[in-house]
Amino acid sequence: MTKIVLLRLSSTGEPIVGNTKGVLTFPASPPEPNSKPDDPLFILRFYVVAGSQITNNGTIWVDMPPSHEKLYKRGKFYGHKLESSFYQDTYIDVKIYRPGSYSYYLAYNSLGSDSKETLTTTRKFHFVVPPSLFINGKYLTLNSVSMQSMVSKWMGKDDKDWQLLFSEVANKGYNMIHFTPLQHRGESNSPYSIYDQLEFDPDFFKNVDDVKKMIEDLESQHETILKLVTMLRLPHI
Repeated sequence: MTKIVLLRLSSTGEPIVGNTKGVLTFPASPPEPNSKPDDPLFILRFYVVAGSQITNNGTIWVDMPPSHEKLYKRGKFYGHKLESSFYQDTYIDVKIYRPGSYSYYLAYNSLGSDSKETLTTTRKFHFVVPPSLFINGKYLTLNSVSMQSMVSKWMGKDDKDWQLLFSEVANKGYNMIHFTPLQHRGESNSPYSIYDQLEFDPDFFKNVDDVKKMIEDLESQHETILKLVTMLRLPHI
């Protein structure tokens, strides 16, 4: 059964939540064992109390794609019409198919002091659906992630040096590796100074196949390590 996350909205559209510091975070939860690609991960239920202002010709606009086949596109919103009622609460269910950072806003007619209705649009509200992480088919909760950051330019000159460090990381119980950028560095030689974001560091990698092999070796020889995490930055010298 798909998990439902209930989100109550105030009369003017603000989310009624606890101490989220402005961003609602969904619970970390793996997909159902027999789930299909077109099964949603969650259903976000927007709950609106009867007589709320936002039900006056109101629409909830969300940027979650309406199906698993549609790719997410930042800035693309889909409307869900709110039913208007003075005596019955209403709700709208929106399916979420992929982890990610999403947002929504509301548009409705508000009554001004001159008794005229004007279209009112709320600010955007945000929420995060965390990913499901697995190591060798075993689900890993987010608070179980133990990550080691590694600076490529200090790791040695050949694959043998790198493998020794990977072994040490695994032996210490880390299950994720984070690399500073692996791209060709700029004049300052800083790990974050990138000469060409489309080219890997020629001191270590002749081509993209070398990078692919490094990742495959890392995952096959050190099975307790989750996956490679790299940091990509726009060029700056």
